[in-house]
Amino acid sequence: MAANRKLTNLIRGRAVARVEAAPDPAGGSGARVAFDDGSVMTVALQPAAPLPAGGGARVRGVRQAGTSLTLDLEGGSSLAFRTREPTSSVLLRDARGVLEYAD
Repeated sequence: MAANRKLTNLIRGRAVARVEAAPDPAGGSGARVAFDDGSVMTVALQPAAPLPAGGGARVRGVRQAGTSLTLDLEGGSSLAFRTREPTSSVLLRDARGVLEYAD
């Protein structure tokens, strides 16, 4: 899987506070990743895609290929998501709600 350099540069060092289910605006399934700085990443997921468990560790990097999105965390763990589409499935907003990243 290739590195997603743009998203890595934005979230490297942020600690994952929690991962929770969050329906997307279109009514599909999704995930909300909350970070320790108050920023939130939403991911549109494939129907019936599992929600990864985890939190507490800092992001080391992001890899993406097709509908696979993986957050690599410090300590060797990772959070893997199956996105609904290869693109247009990830949004990142800072603690004030300002858009930082859209793909």
